[in-house]
Amino acid sequence: MSQSDSLWIDLYANLANVFLNEHYCSYNILNQLHFPDEQDPQMIMLIGSASKTKAIRRLEPSLNSNGNHNKIHLRLAPGNTKVRSPILLADCELHNDLLPSKSLCTPSVPSVEHHPLLWHQKVRTEGPDANKLAYLVYAKLMCPFSTIVCLFADDLGGTAAVANLLASWLINSTYRSSDLPISTYPRILVLKADHRTPFNEEKATLEFMKELAEEAKIRNRNLGQEPNERLPHHNFDALLRQYFGGLRILTLPNNAAVQEESEILKLENLWESLRARILQGSQRIQDRRRKAQVAFSATHFKAFFHLACTHFAGDIITPFSFLKASRLANPIPQDFASHISNFLTKIKPSLVDSFAIPFIASAMTLDSYPPGMHSK
Repeated sequence: MSQSDSLWIDLYANLANVFLNEHYCSYNILNQLHFPDEQDPQMIMLIGSASKTKAIRRLEPSLNSNGNHNKIHLRLAPGNTKVRSPILLADCELHNDLLPSKSLCTPSVPSVEHHPLLWHQKVRTEGPDANKLAYLVYAKLMCPFSTIVCLFADDLGGTAAVANLLASWLINSTYRSSDLPISTYPRILVLKADHRTPFNEEKATLEFMKELAEEAKIRNRNLGQEPNERLPHHNFDALLRQYFGGLRILTLPNNAAVQEESEILKLENLWESLRARILQGSQRIQDRRRKAQVAFSATHFKAFFHLACTHFAGDIITPFSFLKASRLANPIPQDFASHISNFLTKIKPSLVDSFAIPFIASAMTLDSYPPGMHSK
């Protein structure tokens, strides 16, 4: 797969509009899967620049990742064409662009879906802020499809800047990005260079949580709250659990001054340990999604993401509804109520709660697996 084939999302601006561009060629990687209707991908989102690119090269050397693309690239981890849950990598540098591209593509390119940001037309003043737009794309569009979000602190201005960013996601009342169960929301990993030996992950995470809580309080106060109404600690913990499936601070292995063979081997082990940690965290969230029956197949992943792009372009306030999206091509018929009534007349009263109601709910949500009737 060439570098251009992986281009997935970018921003385009002309004198009148800003567009979110969805490049269909990126979905070619899903065509490599042997069982796209059965395999349920888990997507790891990596946000950064130089440190992020170096990490991808060490974690997945065969991907040959190049940085400075200022867009979002979609990649398939090697050896994942047959596994039940393939690993997708969303390589995110959209935030690094000063302005949306004005020359990358035009509305005449057939392999690109141009989604005009209708809501941006109402708030646009001096021009588009690509950085702010990028983080809206990450929070609103990408997070519902991600199991892990890796934020590279050294690329984003340090842990203080990351805390500021996450606080804005937490306090913004419109942050909720979808109607997926809270238990399935992605886990946040903040990755930073730290050459202290040994690195204390628990201590670093607690320190960051305090920093994040303080940023959240400041933002809460700036929204018009009185000082005595600032966000208390227990409310912050609840808020954190509501939007993130966990949060940890991890350190990136130090590549500098490694010369001895024993040091090289130790460094490789550290990178492998970090890779295992990320994959394990992703798998835990994916297991939660399977339990909640929202671990979508590759075919459904593609369809839902396209619909999510359309939703994002028109509305960043209302959460994207996977349930409503699944019904767009299969609307409930107007006489559905009469069908339900007729169906219930054929069911024994004792089976209404245990069979009929779950069956009807399953038919409405198109999940195919009402409780007690799983085929697997």
